[in-house]
Amino acid sequence: MAETRLEATTRHSPTKLPLALGAIVAALLLAFYIYGLNRDPIEFGLFTHPPVYGHWGPVFHNVGIVVGSAVMLLGIGAFYLARGSHSWMLVVSLLLVGVLAGAGVTLIRGEKNHLTRGVSTSQEFTYYSADIHLVEEYGIVGFAQAHAHLTSEFRSYASKTHPPGTHILLYLLYELWGEHPLRVSTSLALGGLSAGLAAWFTAMSLGGDLEARTALLLFLVTPGALLFAFTAMDLFFAVFMAASAAIFMFSLSRDSPWMSALAGAVLGLATLFTFASAFVAIAAAIAAPFILRDSKRAAVHIAAASGSGLVVLATATVLLGFDFVGSYVSIPPFESPYDPYWIFANPAVVLMFAGLPVVMFALPELFRSWARRSGLFFLVILLGVMVAWGSLPSEITHLRQGEVERTWAFLYPLLAAAAGIGLVRWSSRLKTPIWAVFVVAGLLSIGQAVLIQAHWDTLF
Repeated sequence: MAETRLEATTRHSPTKLPLALGAIVAALLLAFYIYGLNRDPIEFGLFTHPPVYGHWGPVFHNVGIVVGSAVMLLGIGAFYLARGSHSWMLVVSLLLVGVLAGAGVTLIRGEKNHLTRGVSTSQEFTYYSADIHLVEEYGIVGFAQAHAHLTSEFRSYASKTHPPGTHILLYLLYELWGEHPLRVSTSLALGGLSAGLAAWFTAMSLGGDLEARTALLLFLVTPGALLFAFTAMDLFFAVFMAASAAIFMFSLSRDSPWMSALAGAVLGLATLFTFASAFVAIAAAIAAPFILRDSKRAAVHIAAASGSGLVVLATATVLLGFDFVGSYVSIPPFESPYDPYWIFANPAVVLMFAGLPVVMFALPELFRSWARRSGLFFLVILLGVMVAWGSLPSEITHLRQGEVERTWAFLYPLLAAAAGIGLVRWSSRLKTPIWAVFVVAGLLSIGQAVLIQAHWDTLF
């Protein structure tokens, strides 16, 4: 029988590389942690210990909730890996327990309102939900039409820098659940964690079933997923952006323009929520000729994706009257002194929130994809585009320096996919049960999430 691609690459894979890489990355992240503790406060005042975007102050409470939910998540995950077959009932169970684990990590500082402040409609609040009264005032269509002209009325800077889809979604959730913010935030947490399905799909298409299950589990225990499930809308955005990127990787690896068209349509939906969807499109345009090794075929893929994406945006324009260009142009500049520190701190904080296990198993796979120009090479390009963008002055990017761990949350499921492939390869070479490796990795990753939240109050 012919040797499979995975077996061939596993036979030549060094077993010590992930461990050595993990040690190096851990040392670098620790250096950023120590430096952040002694650095001057960030200019806009609240976040004094970069690169993590949150109020500093160590507080530990509700450890029992975290331990209980972590045991459930790791236990079901180990069973999911060990049983040898896929089950959607287990996937749903994992997502539900992931929501519980996210709630536990969010509550580690002992504040019950932390579960709902991300959807608070209080005028004292400054996140998307503080502005959804404008949707009620104008109506859904009226709000979408007026969005570009409402900049001065928005309380939240996030409202000023994003399309109206988020406000409309929050408005509809409150219409569905009534004045029950916990139900709203739990719905969003469950929706956000479903971004793990993009990790599953990517690893399945580039590896196999075991890699897919491992990737899903690794995503559910990343600090980014656990910390932002109840606090940041960016994890919900990640569902669409990561799905689009995953489909792009599949389409390029299989040379399927129809799948590229689907990826473009999903990216069009993502653009209803965030303008950051453009970066997936840019990465696809750069990666296509490299992966396909044929500029004409690449042009077909790019045209298919662009066409379907524009159809989605045109449909939204017709139905809602939303002016995408006008809304983007109306974004006010966020001016802060340029600091080269963020050239290095932005990638560092993303690695922190991806979690050390994901980083140590994903990076070797990304290096391998660079050499072989495999479908995963798309992620290498996407990471490069994001790092380059985050290195620019904030008056150009409209980024508040220090919050890229949120705005780049769509990278976590993609990195988890690469890590799932790498972890299976590594455990196979060592002849170690995959479920045992996952449990150790999960403990390390959940522990990171607890330490981050206990030391920084990671606000929205």
